[in-house]
Amino acid sequence: MIAKSIICKIKSKKHLAWNVSYYFLASVIGAVVQLLMSPFLALKMEHYDYAIVGYFSSFNALVSPLMLFSLGAYYSRNFFRVDLETREVMRNTVTILSLSLSFILSVVSLGGLYVYFRIANVSFPFAPYAFITISGLFFNSVYTIMVVDLKMNRKAKKYLFVHVSHAICSAIFALLLVIIFGLGGFGRMFATMLTSLVFFIYSASSLITRFQINWMHVREAIKFCWPLAAAAMLGYFTSGMDRAMLERLQNVTDLGLYSIATRIAGYLSMFSLALGQTFQPDIYKAIAEKNIYKTFIVIVTISVLGLVPIGLFMIFANPLISVLTFGRFTAAAGYAQILSLKNFTMSLYHSLCGVLEGYGYTKTVLFTRLFGSIAVFFLLSYMIDRFGFSGAAWGQVLSFIMMAVITLTYLVLFHNNQLLRHSRVLIKRLKK
Repeated sequence: MIAKSIICKIKSKKHLAWNVSYYFLASVIGAVVQLLMSPFLALKMEHYDYAIVGYFSSFNALVSPLMLFSLGAYYSRNFFRVDLETREVMRNTVTILSLSLSFILSVVSLGGLYVYFRIANVSFPFAPYAFITISGLFFNSVYTIMVVDLKMNRKAKKYLFVHVSHAICSAIFALLLVIIFGLGGFGRMFATMLTSLVFFIYSASSLITRFQINWMHVREAIKFCWPLAAAAMLGYFTSGMDRAMLERLQNVTDLGLYSIATRIAGYLSMFSLALGQTFQPDIYKAIAEKNIYKTFIVIVTISVLGLVPIGLFMIFANPLISVLTFGRFTAAAGYAQILSLKNFTMSLYHSLCGVLEGYGYTKTVLFTRLFGSIAVFFLLSYMIDRFGFSGAAWGQVLSFIMMAVITLTYLVLFHNNQLLRHSRVLIKRLKK
């Protein structure tokens, strides 16, 4: 019996290792495809094209959480808590709810953006770029649910196939519209929307086995998700507001370089995101089992592994960006090096939030992020006024440290008893 138990544990760990490798491979291949495409796009795009793509993509941090409504988090949290039959009902319900909400909220988002453009007197044209951006986010909503479903079911091979197919499809559309048809920034954005449309159709047909809505799940999902959605929207202050502020400086050249740096640093975030996605089920499972030690180890593992690609990028940033842009936009390297550090601070903060969500402290996440967003607004305003584009980059790095400190301070002040109890358990396990 003991030998059988040991063999089962070895097989389980081997299976987990293979899953981790598939998730990482998906992230690596996706990043490589995007990186290989970059030099060709750089030949046909100018500073203005990068500036306009970067500016409109900055609104993703505000609009995407609203349209997704954090339904993936609800599905993940309850995945291991229900039986297989109930799980199918929940998946159908969450998918249909996502479709309905994202359509309504896409119309609301377009109206809100139009009002902002009129009030702020933005130098970039509203149409057609706003329509392309919002449409792409709407199509992406169901794809996000499918990715969560694949992760929670540990279908690592299918996840790899879907993720790589998505990256290749995006690259083909981008090369076709930007290189062959010479559509610049418009072509780059339209390619993203077309890719989202293709995978929207595939995801909806894969997820919805029948038209089925369980109103209990709807009520629970809305109650659980609205604080998370609101909190995620506040992420705009740390992941998008910088470009909105920088647009007012009326410096298209530097805004283009900053947008290039943001995109390249974003490729690095794919590794951090892959780590989080790979171990997310383990975090939720450890929390469900009330295993504080395992939760702590998973978070430390994510953070340490995330430092490896960041360190390598800091060393080779200049020659790498020179190659990726055919030497046309090498000046973006300085901004990219600073912004790459954001991936580490962001990973730490999101791991902290993931634990709070797992314990059901969704309103705590919302409350602390609200205060943090206000603080970040003043931080970025000061940094941009004093140091311009470099100040914006460092402000991005520091913003997540500030958010984490505010969250931990809140926990100490208002959840002191629970925190002390969990700390004692963790210290005992570490000593062993």
